[in-house]
Amino acid sequence: MKKKLGMLGIGIVLLLGFGMIDGFENFNINETGLSLLAVLSAGLLAPLMAAAVKPWVRVPVPVAEMFLGIIIGPGVLALVQPSAMIEYLRVAGVILLFFVGGYDTDFGMLGKKSLAKATTSWLVCLLVSIPVGLGVALLFPTLSTGVTAVVAGVYIGASMIATGLTTVYPMMSDAGEMTTKIGKAISAAGVIGQFAPIVAVAILVGGDSMGGQVLNHLVFFAIVGLLLQASRKGLPKLLAKQQTLTLELVGQMGIREQAIVLVVIVGLGMALGVDRLIGAFAAGMIVRNLFVHVESAERKVIESKVKGIAFGVFVPIFFVMAGVNFDLLGMLAQPFTLILIPMFNVLKFVVRGIPGSFTLPKGSTPQEHTAVGFLISCSIAGVLAVLGIATEAGAMSSVMAAGLTGSAMLSVLVFPTIGLTVARKAREPKSVAKLKAAPLVG
Repeated sequence: MKKKLGMLGIGIVLLLGFGMIDGFENFNINETGLSLLAVLSAGLLAPLMAAAVKPWVRVPVPVAEMFLGIIIGPGVLALVQPSAMIEYLRVAGVILLFFVGGYDTDFGMLGKKSLAKATTSWLVCLLVSIPVGLGVALLFPTLSTGVTAVVAGVYIGASMIATGLTTVYPMMSDAGEMTTKIGKAISAAGVIGQFAPIVAVAILVGGDSMGGQVLNHLVFFAIVGLLLQASRKGLPKLLAKQQTLTLELVGQMGIREQAIVLVVIVGLGMALGVDRLIGAFAAGMIVRNLFVHVESAERKVIESKVKGIAFGVFVPIFFVMAGVNFDLLGMLAQPFTLILIPMFNVLKFVVRGIPGSFTLPKGSTPQEHTAVGFLISCSIAGVLAVLGIATEAGAMSSVMAAGLTGSAMLSVLVFPTIGLTVARKAREPKSVAKLKAAPLVG
């Protein structure tokens, strides 16, 4: 533990040293190379930070990355300045995050009933969230820019019901919840909640008519469905053979094949007006089908390389830059906006947690519904994805986005602990629960 804290301390001192070295201003901090170095350094320190504080609080690595992004951002050290190159890397990070999410999704394991329930409950969440989002937009009119309150309400509502459970799954796995009915319900809800908000935003507030957006998405999903069906046969023999031969050579056919699928599907989606993140998720599903017949050991090697590229380089840049773009100065200049962070957490539980808990099968206990409600209300990647679309469209101020971002960070710090505690109690036999509740005699 002392070594971890020592390494973290050294890293933070070096990071702070950028702004403290006498005469450092002569090196021009605005240069892209120095900004990228600061971003990569924050990504390097994040796992150390998460490991160092683990005995006291479990901080997911993405949260640590965002926190360090705030530190190196304009609100504190101002080590990072906007640049086209870093923006390209940030976009690559979120695309790879959704690609891996699509690859890791096993629809067959989830089952049709669970997915149908998850979809129905998410639609209920959407119907509830839009009026709530509209209310927030009307309550804070100066924080929604360039659009009507209704459009701002759609963006706010969709961000509150976005689900990205990647940061929660490890905690659920450690608690033995992934194979329980609570875990299965959350997995199904997480799959739908990861890309459905992006589809909803594109259709409800997209540039074209709603009918045109619906048609474009239906065409894209139909093409993806055909490709999923065709990909069940696996890789062509020639590609499969070359993949095996180049597994540890410079050829790396397995990686190059996935890159081609990713670019083609994302490009196809964008040509039809479908958001690139939906295309990335679909590409991951197609690649999973293509690799289903590949020998297990070989597939694991390729998976580890792809995830190494994604989570070792690009995804950290995405999360660190989310912290850099966090408008800390704007929130401090308007202290009343700090209420947005706890307020959005309460609203997330109301509009996502409560309706979403009905993904559970009939007969589930109130404790199980409560546990699912808290766990399903956690999200970072999904929220950031919707906020990215909203800010690019000029539909949300940086302060409103900061409030939603801050609530997402807080949700993954607090909600999993509550949800897993309630889930553990829900699994206890009634006799044990009664014994614990019984008063001690004499």
